[in-house]
Amino acid sequence: MLFDVALDTAVVATLLGHANAAFTLSRYVGVRGDLGATVTAATEDW
Repeated sequence: MLFDVALDTAVVATLLGHANAAFTLSRYVGVRGDLGATVTAATEDW
């Protein structure tokens, strides 16, 4: 959701009372969908 609505991770971390944004990312951001297909689509034209 952080990236879906373009929230700043540092701001969210502060609002949640986390010491740093890295903890917020590690706790709340996970892989969604088919990661292989996403990576392939993103790197097809490289």
